[in-house]
Formats: sequence, C-alpha cells, structure tokens
Amino acid sequence: MRDDELEELDGLLETACELHPVQGGSENPHGKVNILLQSYISRAHTASFSLVSEMSYVAQNAARILRGLCEIAVRKNLASIAAKLVTLCISLDRRLWAFRSPLRQFEGFLKPEVLMKIEDRKLTVDRMADMPADEIGHMLRHVAIGEKVKRAAEQLPMIALEASIQPITRTVLRVSLKIQPLFVWNTKVHGKAEPFWIWVEDPESDRM
Repeated sequence: MRDDELEELDGLLETACELHPVQGGSENPHGKVNILLQSYISRAHTASFSLVSEMSYVAQNAARILRGLCEIAVRKNLASIAAKLVTLCISLDRRLWAFRSPLRQFEGFLKPEVLMKIEDRKLTVDRMADMPADEIGHMLRHVAIGEKVKRAAEQLPMIALEASIQPITRTVLRVSLKIQPLFVWNTKVHGKAEPFWIWVEDPESDRM
C-alpha cells in the first residue's frame, strides 16, 4: 500500500467498481485487489505506473485462480458453481461485466452512445437476432446504425442444442446432442476456434 495511490484508488472505487460494497476499501490490501480487479474488467484507465503494473498482475493471477476453481467445480460435478465461475472467467477474459450487453466487445465497431442505448432499451442478443435491421435502427432512434448492430449481433457465438435421451440401464442414460451454430463466423472476431462448455445437469440435485 502506498499513500500516493489512495486518492486514485478512491476514484476508481467510485467510477469503475460495479459491485459494492468493497470490503476494506482502498486502504486495505484485499480491498485494493478488489478495486483493481473490478477496474480491470470495467476497462478503467490508471495514471499511476505502479497501479498499472499491479492491475496487470492481479488480473493475470485472478484468471489462473478462476480457471483452476472452475476445473475443480467441473471435476466435483457442481453445476451451478461451475456456471458462475465460467461467467466470471469470461468477464475477466473479455473485460466485460455479465450484466452489460455482450455487444460491448465490438467497441471499435459500435460507438459508446449506441451501446448505451442498447443497454437502456434492454435489447438482448436473442431479440436482436430475430429483428430486421431497420427495426433495430428505429428502436435506437438511429435508422442507419441498425445494419451495423445487426451484423455485430449475428457474430456473437450462439448455438442451438437438440437433445435425445435414451435409458441404457437403471442408472445410465445416453444423451445424444445435435449442435448447430447460430452465428456468422468471422476469423477477425473468433480466431481459429470458439470453445464451448456443454454439460448435462440434474436440476434436483444441482449435479452434473
């Protein structure tokens, strides 16, 4: 902890931290880690070189820890915990809160004011995928931008699952899946591969 960082940490706490309260605040080591981690996901900028370095260190180690916890949850067949950890891993990897529009990953393609309008009108990706471009434009009060928003929404990874279940024995089920992509592939966006976690869970016991 450095005294000269407290003012900037307090500023990050007010402007970049979406999850409150931050236990310990900026004057406590674990509170500082919390602030830096939330600021990293919120894509906040820091002026202090030491905070830039520490934010990078915190983010790299948090990613390793979360992936490790996720693997443990999967091996222990803990469905709901694994789902929450996957969401946290994605938030940290993409630097995007799960309650924000996933179209924020296209910040260079879509302007911030357009993204804010999408969130204000609670337009989900599923809904936009079923809407024509001009209707999206009218809802955002910017007809010309509808085509760009539609194009971005179509590139977000989504799949359709069709399952057939067949009992083998009294304790074994065979689950067959038909998986169909529902998005437009773009190498610049998706790279060479787009990974998915798919598991079967028992809702009564919350077990995979």
